[in-house]
Amino acid sequence: MFAGEFSIRKQQDGVAYTLAGLSYDTKFNLAKALPLPWGDAFFAVAPGSRYGQTPKLGSLHPAMMKAAAAAMRAVRGST
Repeated sequence: MFAGEFSIRKQQDGVAYTLAGLSYDTKFNLAKALPLPWGDAFFAVAPGSRYGQTPKLGSLHPAMMKAAAAAMRAVRGST
């Protein structure tokens, strides 16, 4: 993992993974945020989606806040 990154993984993060609405282990890179157009290229429903055929926007579980904050501090250059 590099500065500015954190991940949410099914096996390691359990409830946080479920609340995020993810279908795959996912790494977030806060140093490379890009606007994405809404469409199937980026937001298609994953195979076997547990939320039906509508893409779901998830939430960040409180247990992931430390990891997300550390990634943001790394991007901003703070300690």
